[in-house]
Amino acid sequence: MRKKTTFIIIPHDRKDVKTISLSSITLWIAIIALLIIAVIIISSVFNYSNLFLKARRVDALKRRNEKLEKEHRKILELEERLAFLQKEDDKIRAMLGIDKNPSEFDPSKVNDYYKVSTVLTEDISDKTKLEKERSPEMAALFAKKEESMRYIPYALPLSGWVSRRFSREHSGIDIVASIRTPITSTANGVVTFSGWDDKFGNLVVIYHGDVETFYGHNYRNIVKEGDSVKRGDIVAFLGSTGKSTGPHLHYEIRVKGTTVDPFNFVLK
Repeated sequence: MRKKTTFIIIPHDRKDVKTISLSSITLWIAIIALLIIAVIIISSVFNYSNLFLKARRVDALKRRNEKLEKEHRKILELEERLAFLQKEDDKIRAMLGIDKNPSEFDPSKVNDYYKVSTVLTEDISDKTKLEKERSPEMAALFAKKEESMRYIPYALPLSGWVSRRFSREHSGIDIVASIRTPITSTANGVVTFSGWDDKFGNLVVIYHGDVETFYGHNYRNIVKEGDSVKRGDIVAFLGSTGKSTGPHLHYEIRVKGTTVDPFNFVLK
């Protein structure tokens, strides 16, 4: 006779007592089946946990890779900008006949147009002083070059965001900045107009020889006709006068009466 294992189930009210008898083989089969089910459940939970952790790692690596790609693009953009600055520096120095000395000018440390113009002007002045000690003729030549550079508008009148570029439909560039931001002359010259214009509101026009610069939509002009100005002198404050949709400067350059792209002059 085969041995059996009996399970007695007694409810709380002690009624309907149930008994379940299982042979040893059936009991072992049930136990093995339960163990197999338990192993499958534990294995599934473990595998799911691993998949979840791997998914999180993949997501983290993906975000990190995207961040590295953005940083790489920024580095490439900076390298292109530095290469452009290097090229512009070489062009201007070639025009002026100034030998490049990396210890005097490092484009990688230049982060705004005013610094570029200041470095170049100081460089020319230093060369003038040096050559003056060596030769009066060379000193006169460098002084002439230095003086001519003072009348070339190769800087921007203020720091800001260029919201509109030069085109056939637009005679200059628009620079957005905070209202009442100081606007500076981009080169030495004489103020030929300072007053109201129906289109540009408060307008300042500066004559630099064959070149004229226009500064429009000003909040207030602080120079008057006939005033002599130098590069960096404040001539007005940024506003939104005339036909303007918001605070910005309309900056325009004309060569012998013809409008040209200011960025043909400006060191970018």
